[in-house]
Amino acid sequence: MKKINILLAILLTAVIGMGLFVGYRFIQDSRSVSVPDFLGKNKEEVFAWCGALDPEYSCVIEYEESTSIAKDLVFYQSVNAGNKMKDTLIIRISTGIVEAISLPVIDNDTNKTDIERWINDNGLTNVTFIEEENDKVKKGNVIRINAPESISKDTEIIVYISKGSENDERKIEVKSGEYLNLTVSQFEAKAKELGLRPNHNSARDDYSSSIAEGKIVWHGSGTYTEGETFNYGLSLGNKGDRIVIQAGDYIGKTENELISIANNFGLKPNHNKEKDAYSQTVAKGLIVWHGSGTYEKDETFNYGLSLGKKESSQDEDIYIEKDKYKGKTVNEFETAVKALKLDPYHDSSKDEYSDTVTKGNIVWHGSGYYETNERIRYGLSLGKKDSSQDDDEIIITKGQYVGKTVFDFENAVKSLKLDPYHDPSKDEYSDTVTKGNIVWHGSGTYEPNEKIRYGLSLGSQGSEGKVTVSSGYEGKTESEFRQYILSLGLVPNKSEEEYSDTYPKGTIISYIAGEYNIGNSVSYKVSLGKQETPQQDIVITKGQYVGKTVSEFESITMSLSLDPYHDPSKDEYSDSVTKGNVVWHGSGTYEPNERIRYGLSLGPAPEEQTAYIMRPNYYEAGDTYQQTKEKMQNYLSAFTNLSFVETTSDLRVGQIVKITVDGNESYSAGNYPISTPIKVYIVSKQTN
Repeated sequence: MKKINILLAILLTAVIGMGLFVGYRFIQDSRSVSVPDFLGKNKEEVFAWCGALDPEYSCVIEYEESTSIAKDLVFYQSVNAGNKMKDTLIIRISTGIVEAISLPVIDNDTNKTDIERWINDNGLTNVTFIEEENDKVKKGNVIRINAPESISKDTEIIVYISKGSENDERKIEVKSGEYLNLTVSQFEAKAKELGLRPNHNSARDDYSSSIAEGKIVWHGSGTYTEGETFNYGLSLGNKGDRIVIQAGDYIGKTENELISIANNFGLKPNHNKEKDAYSQTVAKGLIVWHGSGTYEKDETFNYGLSLGKKESSQDEDIYIEKDKYKGKTVNEFETAVKALKLDPYHDSSKDEYSDTVTKGNIVWHGSGYYETNERIRYGLSLGKKDSSQDDDEIIITKGQYVGKTVFDFENAVKSLKLDPYHDPSKDEYSDTVTKGNIVWHGSGTYEPNEKIRYGLSLGSQGSEGKVTVSSGYEGKTESEFRQYILSLGLVPNKSEEEYSDTYPKGTIISYIAGEYNIGNSVSYKVSLGKQETPQQDIVITKGQYVGKTVSEFESITMSLSLDPYHDPSKDEYSDSVTKGNVVWHGSGTYEPNERIRYGLSLGPAPEEQTAYIMRPNYYEAGDTYQQTKEKMQNYLSAFTNLSFVETTSDLRVGQIVKITVDGNESYSAGNYPISTPIKVYIVSKQTN
């Protein structure tokens, strides 16, 4: 009997256990969710279904490109249709069909530029170029490409480029002056025919009495290799009465000194307060900037004054340290200074040879204090100077031309492309050099177009020699008259200029003929020509040319003697102005040749992109704070203003406490602009 009771107890326990198990499975099955067939369905169906799930279940949405499924359709689900999901369902949605990327066709003429164009066209991100010596493939052309059959944007691809062979570097000899007097198109065609890259170096532009304006007045010479830069300069025509002011020649002078210099040149000095600037090196009140370039008599010569060193209360201006960007690439320099809201400008007169700075990189740039949008100039390295460039230097030995007449000296140094300049402080008495001839001149190494000073003999010291200045030079050019006066051992002194209906511009109106002691000065007047109506300021009203094409705008402003300049910082979106047309331009009163900036329309502003947010619980049992954060980063990857907050809570570590959308904890599932601020609060520490 006792055994029967024990058996019955065991049987009863088994039945109860089985019942509990079946009941548990029944409850579990009743709480599980059957997954629909989402394959090929639109993402909106997924969002609606996932958004209705209980908090214990979650959907993870992933976006990927597809080669066969259209945009916004499902192409993968982690749980097959009809099966039960446990807690998480992963859905992958197509961002659109991507065409398969095919390798380019390689032939004997395919070069690195062709491959770079193919890379950009297909958005490839993992391409490496390797150079190899090859005596069969031309230097710079493609030898082969290593890549798998199926290519995506991030596939690793290696392109091998030929360096040619050690002995195939073709030498190109160019004789000095071989291509002078050609037009630019003729010269550049010839350079390309030789296998060289023509480059206009404005620092080599020069005046010429024999070569017409705009034609080749100088070009490089010596031995070149194929593809090397071939610099050239253009004729500025006959110098005549034009005045050349070099950039920065008079910085540090007093205002009175500059005004005197301008008057001596026949220019009208004008203090342009917009050019006043703070300076660490130029004392307050001295010249900190002045105009440069080619001027004609009576033209306005602008200058600005130093405001002294910058005080701490004026920190809003931009300070550039000396040589801060020396050695940087042009792109690095321009990106850096544009970020500081400065306007980078390549000043080729500042290009120079350098043993330390790579060719084409920054060798010099402006420094000191700048205001927003102010121009900052820079020069580029010409690389190391080799022996083939030594011909560009001009060596004048000490006393080489002493005793020569002024006429002979000036002709000799001009033929060497130097700029002769009479410095009266170097005039001196001499018992051996005829009065009026060269008694001293500069010596050493010069570069083309550099100024060479000279002084004249005043004859024997203590002599009572007298000379007679003849009449009859009225109407002669100033150059001819000065030459004549200097040849007599006298000093020409232009007393004034005035308008004249009788004498052409630049000719002598009057002087005092008669007897002079050697070394005396002879005053004279020069004609400004017939008086013309002075140029009027140019007034541009606000928005006057908005909507014009670039060609129309530049043509109009250039006809008004203004200098149009595209300022990318002024480009903006516009619903009313056609893309690429002028959307903004400077306005106000301008002087002739002054710069006028303009910006271009970017077309209608693009609609802001949106992305979907739903409200499931993303927590999976056992997830850490970091794991939950990574899942949320993946799910909300389209949003650009996403942040996370570590929270202490009695919930488990890794659970999401709340999500705020644009500051609101209560939000509806749906599409939101990708710039919407989203904060995710995740438990990083559980309350004890």
